[in-house]
Amino acid sequence: MEMVQFHPSYDYTDFIEGIRPNLASGNIGYTLKNGSFKSFCRKAGVIERIKASGKKVTEDTIKEFLSGKDKSIVDFWINKINEEGFDAENIDPADLPPFLFIIDEINRAEISKVLGETMFCLDADYRGEKGRIATQYSALASDETFYINKYNDKFFIPSNVYIIGTMNDIDRNVETFDFALRRRFDWIPIKANDFMKTSLRSMLNDEKVSKDLAQRAIRMNEVISGESGKRFGLNEDYHIGPAYFKDYDKAK
Repeated sequence: MEMVQFHPSYDYTDFIEGIRPNLASGNIGYTLKNGSFKSFCRKAGVIERIKASGKKVTEDTIKEFLSGKDKSIVDFWINKINEEGFDAENIDPADLPPFLFIIDEINRAEISKVLGETMFCLDADYRGEKGRIATQYSALASDETFYINKYNDKFFIPSNVYIIGTMNDIDRNVETFDFALRRRFDWIPIKANDFMKTSLRSMLNDEKVSKDLAQRAIRMNEVISGESGKRFGLNEDYHIGPAYFKDYDKAK
């Protein structure tokens, strides 16, 4: 699992790939670097990537396709292919170990600018090798950035990568989202009152205090979205959540 937080300056070069300064031997040069998401997909999808290249899944190809990555992820996949009953050549890609990528504050960046052509790959029907596309810098792939091969390279989102985007819709209107992006996600509203009791119980050590605080916070939220709150232009988007009480024990 990995997490990034979007912000207004976050773009394609941060998320997928881009040309970055490189200090070598005291001289400034420029080289292609993978962004956070492509780097994550290289680790999660190494089995699919090797198979898409036409090579056999072995310890050597895993090391080759994870060049530049931490030894821990290399060892993870080597141990996985050596497990009894694990048939890397015939396994359903969706049955590979799940990798979770969380995008916090997903609505605070210009999504089309961040994803570029890779928005196509988000679609469930185009996950895995069948959805591979050329990215902006495919022609510049190196040993540490290539996805399938270093010549005429292609990118896809592995079948075992799951993406969760979180946001407060009050921070920036959801209308900034492309309709093309909206239909690629399931939308699940999480209301403060619905989770107030369970969240406070897990945050605070005192069952009685957490129950009392939850009741008070829920009543306050009812006022905020009630007639009194409407007089000031408030609604349930302005509800306070359990995070407001995370330091309650220290305050006592």
